[in-house]
Amino acid sequence: METPTKQLGRKPKLTGQVRKRLVARATVDAAHRRMTYKEITQLEGIQAGRKALVAAFKKSLIIAV
Repeated sequence: METPTKQLGRKPKLTGQVRKRLVARATVDAAHRRMTYKEITQLEGIQAGRKALVAAFKKSLIIAV
């Protein structure tokens, strides 16, 4: 019988569902597209750092293209 191993590393701050929600909110209309990442996260009630937000939006742009 093997002992279960514990996962290593930090859990992601932004999951796939949260990232999709942020991108959807950011692309609703022209007013939302002009908002900063922080303003969009405040509207959605999500707490994340700038680095995590930039990575999430870059990742979603790569997937969309």
